[in-house]
Amino acid sequence: MDFLGGAIVIITVLSAVFVLWVLLRGANQHRGPFRVYIAGTMSGNSNDSLVDQSYRKKITEIFTSIYPDIVIDDPLLDHQNSLDYDDQEAKRAFADCLRRSSYDADMLVAYIPEASMGTALEIYEAFRKGKYIVIITPLLNNWIVRLYGDIAFSSIEAFSAWVYDHALDPFVYGGINDFDGTRTWKS
Repeated sequence: MDFLGGAIVIITVLSAVFVLWVLLRGANQHRGPFRVYIAGTMSGNSNDSLVDQSYRKKITEIFTSIYPDIVIDDPLLDHQNSLDYDDQEAKRAFADCLRRSSYDADMLVAYIPEASMGTALEIYEAFRKGKYIVIITPLLNNWIVRLYGDIAFSSIEAFSAWVYDHALDPFVYGGINDFDGTRTWKS
């Protein structure tokens, strides 16, 4: 191989490495406003009605009172009639929820006063994508909570105190999208 051919190969390899570096670097940087997905029990053990959904408003108010620019993604707003969906519509809606919780969000906050299969799947998918997972539940010994939650609170009041303590400032304002991975349980 002559000098020119070798130079072309080196330039091509270096260009590919640079493009890969830019793509990987960009994938780990926060873009736009901080996004929180609210997961939680919707119908629970009932087949014909939603459980109390007031927790969604409380969580939203807690976040937005401290971080007014934060984007809250509440899937219930798009799926208020989900109990009436046929199987195909339900599959599309749930796939949408899984995408939003694992790809679009920076953080997932799950409220699970009782076991919830749908919320467990959202937590798992968010975990697989490296999202920070906050769980509010009395079920602190539940495996999903223990294995996949980054921090867990036994009540909305304990969660609220954590947020009001500005625990998320470096992530919301600093654009940091990777947390230290430590798991903490608060009562």
